[in-house]
Amino acid sequence: MTGQNILAIHGLNNAGLESDDFLLNPSDPSVELIASPFFAFLERYGLALDPDELPAGDHDGDNNINLVEHALDTDPTAANGDFYPLEAGSSSNGSIKITLPVDAPEDVDYRIERARDGVEAQKWEVIATKRGPGAWTGNSIFTYIDKKVGGNVTYSLRELNTAPDPSNLRLYRLGYSLRGPGGNAAPN
Repeated sequence: MTGQNILAIHGLNNAGLESDDFLLNPSDPSVELIASPFFAFLERYGLALDPDELPAGDHDGDNNINLVEHALDTDPTAANGDFYPLEAGSSSNGSIKITLPVDAPEDVDYRIERARDGVEAQKWEVIATKRGPGAWTGNSIFTYIDKKVGGNVTYSLRELNTAPDPSNLRLYRLGYSLRGPGGNAAPN
């Protein structure tokens, strides 16, 4: 069916009953189905639910895997490698801007990570997190909405207690992880 995720479970026991005796019917009101925003996203763009189209897939070859396309609400069937949600990847005063969809997917967790030892840093520290459309949270982080344009919102995040210092360069990156069905891909 278009627009729905269907779950059917068959089971056997040792009493010799047929497996149809244990079919869970999704139209049965006693069976609760869990909707998957990620699978709905793939379906919206006509992508099949096969291993090549799951979170680590890259249907359009633009180097943005389907998880990233879902998190940023970009089209996974059209190359759009020119969209960069992190406006400033490094900062000496602890201030960055992040652009995300206004209606961020419920099943995506976002995180801001910081490194102090350059691009090749081995240690990236999570300094802020955001669950789906929820608010950013983190210790010593100040966040406000900078602007809303179209279907996107730009957040300004600033680390508190960070004095401007050109010799104290910090690098930032935006990470994503998927919760729920299909969400066992490695975080990006």
